Amino acid sequence: MKRLVQHRRLLPLVGTSLLLWLGCATLESSAQLLRLGPFDINSRAKLEAVYSSNVEQERKSEATAEREDYYLIYGMDFFSDAPISPSTTLRLDTGFAIEKHFVRDDLDNSSSPFGRLSLSSATELRRLTISGAARWEKKSESTEDVVIPGARSSKTRNPSETVEYGVRADWDNDVFYWGVGYRSNRERYEKEEFKDGDKDETEYTWLAGLRFTDNLSLKYDGSRKYTTQVGMPGAEEEIDTKQNISLPWTFTVAGHIQFLVAPGYKKEDSRDEQGKWSYKHDFGVRDGFDINQRLKLSYGATYSIEEQPEDDDVKFQYDAGLSHELTSTIKQVLTATREPRQTFGSTQDTDSQKYSYTLTKMIFNSRP
Repeated sequence: MKRLVQHRRLLPLVGTSLLLWLGCATLESSAQLLRLGPFDINSRAKLEAVYSSNVEQERKSEATAEREDYYLIYGMDFFSDAPISPSTTLRLDTGFAIEKHFVRDDLDNSSSPFGRLSLSSATELRRLTISGAARWEKKSESTEDVVIPGARSSKTRNPSETVEYGVRADWDNDVFYWGVGYRSNRERYEKEEFKDGDKDETEYTWLAGLRFTDNLSLKYDGSRKYTTQVGMPGAEEEIDTKQNISLPWTFTVAGHIQFLVAPGYKKEDSRDEQGKWSYKHDFGVRDGFDINQRLKLSYGATYSIEEQPEDDDVKFQYDAGLSHELTSTIKQVLTATREPRQTFGSTQDTDSQKYSYTLTKMIFNSRP
């Protein structure tokens, strides 16, 4: 299952999966709203206009309904950080969003908005950091391969609710670092045809590393996840274990061109099958420069290759962005990202690209 709309931060030198968006415009504003207990609540209103050439996210030969669509995404976010003590901070994050489609009204979620509420905390005790979080989220994904009588397409909205909580401990002395975590997740679906996807998950994670320099380290991490398919009575509990060993190295050439080389190995085991260690290497390059004090250009590329790739596991993509600060509170950004099909051994079935334009207006209204 894939979300129709996914908001992801494009991190330097890290590849991301892409939506086939050919146009996007966003307007945001922020302001302080009210005080609730220890929280000074701030708010952010967002309006995003999107044109998608492939809202179904599939090849033209496989499409069963209109692929092009225009839609709006609008909503409100409320957030706050509250220092409880000199070493502990509490964070509140909540909000909702509505997606209004003009062509594919069967994908409209006006009557069932997205929503989330999360509360997290972090306590720093010298080299040790202890954190915890609890989250509720209502989301609406697109799903396929489900026959629904009278539906316009094989894809439809699939509303669900998720309740999650977890704790984590991390320790770092600049040379050695480690971390352990626990997470519990409960997911339930609203529509009867998707009830068999109801599940409970429990996951344990671990991390250990040796830092040779600020830019080079040896890292080992893994997870062990237990999944119970609540919607399928009698189903055997699934147990999945993942382990990764990598040697990430970042360096700069000519004073401004940043490179990432991260050779590594991974291993995945399940209850019924023991995996084997196989290589997984990541590479990246990024550069950027200031055209003037308010105008900045950035560009880069990433490449990921695996010894035993599954669907879309070998990825190559490149991107460019132009950022312009109109004033101290108004900023506009134009970005373009492309993931070409079967380039450098890529396992992508189709080309994908994303063009977006974002206009952000920050408004701070302090209260006495």
